[in-house]
Parts: sequence; structure tokens; C-alpha cells
Amino acid sequence: MNRPDSLSAITLTKAFEAFLESTSFARRTRESYADDLAPLLTQYGQADIAVLTTEIIQAYLAHQEALAPTTYNRRLAALRSFLGFLRAQGWQTDTLLAGVERKPEQKRVARALDAQRVEAVLRQITDPRDRALFWLIYDGGLRCQEALAIDIEDISWPDRSIAIHGKGDRPREMFFSRAVGTLLDKYLFTRIASWKNLTGQERMPHGKSYFAVCSKLLAHGISYSQKPPLCKFCK
Repeated sequence: MNRPDSLSAITLTKAFEAFLESTSFARRTRESYADDLAPLLTQYGQADIAVLTTEIIQAYLAHQEALAPTTYNRRLAALRSFLGFLRAQGWQTDTLLAGVERKPEQKRVARALDAQRVEAVLRQITDPRDRALFWLIYDGGLRCQEALAIDIEDISWPDRSIAIHGKGDRPREMFFSRAVGTLLDKYLFTRIASWKNLTGQERMPHGKSYFAVCSKLLAHGISYSQKPPLCKFCK
């Protein structure tokens, strides 16, 4: 690979680090790229970036031939992305992957349960916390970590919506059904069972006013460390 006169010498590892820093990829995506190109960087990382020639690339890909098609294609995609970054910086990388194609992948047979089976399993859950959590995940198509990160203040009860902090820190809004809202209510009530004993009220206010419970409990001599946690499903 030829270096334009305006570009200074740089190692392959340094160039790859600059590539990762310039992207908006999520942390796990960056880690995946690093893992996929680790064999190339281990062998040539300390060499000048100009070491990337067609012969070197072909030799690298030849060592990946024994991998499953999905793994091979993922590593090829990572390499294409990296070379695209170098091209944008002025390096001549157009011919390095000329003629290289993805491997054909077998179609995956869906192994997901149908809706009836999923709901039959969910109906067997009796624990209020688990029942609310798994129905919420199912209702909103949430990732586990997204559900576990939900805070009380993220929930809008009048709209039956939740502010979700998704993959790559990209926020979005999801709406939940009345049935799931009822389960959330029941779970929250079990976490603050002392509320009825202290106030005599059957129901608690919704939304951010849940945090008013803290001062009510303190007024009755219950400390923050003793009060039932309100913020996380995982607590």
C-alpha cells in the first residue's frame, strides 16, 4: 500500500486505534473489531502501515478460510471497514480487497417459540418481580440490560411509556400494555409494603412522586438504608 507524501509513517496498530477512536461504535462493537483483526495486528501491528499489501491481505484471509462462514464474513467486514477508514485518510487501499467476496452462509432455521408458548411460560411465573420483569421484556422487545437499567423516573404512568437507554447509549421510548402496567404496580407495591402500614393508604401516587415515599419513611424513623429500594428491578 502506497503512502501519500503528505502522510507521515505510522504503525498498523496506531492506525487501527485511530480508526476505533474516530467511530461512533458502541464499546462492544469496538471490542469485536479488535478481536476480529487481532491475528493481523499481532503479526504486523508494529510494522509501518505500508506493510499492508495485496499479498499480505491475501495471506491473512487464507488463514481465515477454515473458519465458519459467519466468522469469516465478520472478519472480512471488519477489515473492509478499517481499510475504508485508511482510504478516507488518503491511503491507497482500493485494490487490496479486489475480487474478495463474502462466503455464502446457510439460512438459519428460526428456533424461537411462538407467541402462545412464550405466554404460557410467562404465565407460570409467580414471583411478582420476575413476572413484571419478563412480561415487560416480552411486551417491549427489550434487551435484558435495557430492562434492568430502568429507573422509576424513566416511567411515565399516564402515557404508559418508558424511556429506554438502549445499545450505544441511544435513548428511545417504549409503550407498555395495561396488563404490564398492572404487573409493574403489583411488583412495586410488594417492594414498599410498609407504605400501607405507615399511611393507611391502599395505593401510592405514580410517577416521580414515588420518591416522596423517602421523606415519608424518614418521618417515621426509617432510614434510606432500611427503606425498600424503589429504583431498580434488579434490587
